[in-house]
Amino acid sequence: MKLSRMGVSPLLLLVALLLGACSSFKLNPTSLDVTSINLPQVQGDLTFGDIVYNPRLKKVLVPSGADQLFLIDPESRQVSVFSGLGSSSQPGEIVSVASGSELLFLLDQGMPQIIVVEPGSGTVVASVSVVSVS
Repeated sequence: MKLSRMGVSPLLLLVALLLGACSSFKLNPTSLDVTSINLPQVQGDLTFGDIVYNPRLKKVLVPSGADQLFLIDPESRQVSVFSGLGSSSQPGEIVSVASGSELLFLLDQGMPQIIVVEPGSGTVVASVSVVSVS
């Protein structure tokens, strides 16, 4: 017998199944297990506007807002730092990071430019200016 003939819509059934599955999962935001990790060599304030997890690297990527990118291993809590990511004439303002293929793409808001970094070594392999078009 079709569900619609029984007076039950498939969407309602899906919602009921999802709610039933979620009822066994309990998240208490007042008692989360939280660990602080010190970020070395921080230059200025961190905004945490664009923190991402890279599953290939198995690291959390944190742009510093300055010329650094922090890579945090969530298992060991080890922190790696890529520094000096601006140009020779102006320190960087790394505000965003994305990964693609086997490279990291950082947005330097200060220049403005996209910086391409090889994540194994932290080497800048390319950069391209970003121009605002009105």
